[in-house]
Amino acid sequence: MTPQLWSLILTSALLHAIWNFGAKKVSGNIQVFWLATGVASLLSAPWAVTFALTHSVSPESWVRMLISGLFTSAYTLVLARAYRTGDLSFVYPIARGCGVAGAAVSGKYFLGESISRAGGFGILAVCLGTVVMSFHRDHRQESARMDLLLALFTGLILAVSAVNDKQAMGGTSPGLYVCAEYFLTAVLLAPFLLPGYLRMRRGNATEATRLLGYGVLVGAGSVVSYGLVLMAYQLGPMSYIIPAREFAVVLASGLGVIWLREPMTLKKGLGIASITIGLVLIKLA
Repeated sequence: MTPQLWSLILTSALLHAIWNFGAKKVSGNIQVFWLATGVASLLSAPWAVTFALTHSVSPESWVRMLISGLFTSAYTLVLARAYRTGDLSFVYPIARGCGVAGAAVSGKYFLGESISRAGGFGILAVCLGTVVMSFHRDHRQESARMDLLLALFTGLILAVSAVNDKQAMGGTSPGLYVCAEYFLTAVLLAPFLLPGYLRMRRGNATEATRLLGYGVLVGAGSVVSYGLVLMAYQLGPMSYIIPAREFAVVLASGLGVIWLREPMTLKKGLGIASITIGLVLIKLA
């Protein structure tokens, strides 16, 4: 992959780690996720309007934006439910690892992308690393099994939506695409989340202000991170881009160790090493 493509991927990974760090600080609060979708749609609106006024957008592109909004709504609800009982360091690696594997398979069999031997081993190393980093809980517990199922389902949504995103980039701009997607998500989730936020705002204005601040952080970080990935889709194969972006798992773990005083366990270190080796192999592919 070219240096330009790598710079897009790694910058996206950094922003992805930062906004997930913010989501962890509020324990995956669903109101924050909803506020973030509104912030994201507003921030991307100028680019979306400019493109829509100066370019012709095909009906297929609008349909793909609609599909993407539905996927993102489902992803948000499932992820928030998973964070309600599951640790971020458990749910996040499993979901991302499953998404990486699914995206690689989808890219090869549905988009016709070729994967070299080095690239294949790199993707496998990234998947293995993310899974290893999550092995710290007793999965025999009922709640842990539910967390695992939710994380796997989240990864499945990521893999399927990535194919839709990649195909959509042939007929529209990242700015219009993310704006439409996040706006639709905000509209679809509003009936479920807005009443709870308003009740909380009346009861505790300070807490509402704090959550609003995190909503801005998560929204800004997610929309820019996502937009950079969509730009990367225009330059390279999805089969490599999605695994390379999992450098965010390493960065998020580093933020947890440095800022949240989380322990650097042997399994976490092995997972980071595996992901790093995978990224090197993908870079050489």
